[in-house]
Amino acid sequence: MRKQPDIYMQLSEHRAAEELYRWLHNTVKKTKSGCSNPDMFCQIFSEYVADGFLQEKFFRKYGGTDQTTSLMAKVREARERLEQLKKAVAAGVIRTVDGFQPDK
Repeated sequence: MRKQPDIYMQLSEHRAAEELYRWLHNTVKKTKSGCSNPDMFCQIFSEYVADGFLQEKFFRKYGGTDQTTSLMAKVREARERLEQLKKAVAAGVIRTVDGFQPDK
């Protein structure tokens, strides 16, 4: 298993890992498609966890309880920020980059 970890990854985990790697790689190289700040990467990561593509039980199994507890707290924090942002956009407090405003 340790010699060929890709064989043991589920398809959803592999897709998430590829995208997260691409974001990190582009951020380090400072390309236009990289994350402009760590919060953006945390948001992308938290979406994969919240949607079940990256499962908490595997972080706990391979990363340990303390690290997983800390990681999941950050995931919840990122999800809460996103929900607050969505509410602010829906309320018209914040405009999106393209100027879209939801119907009231």
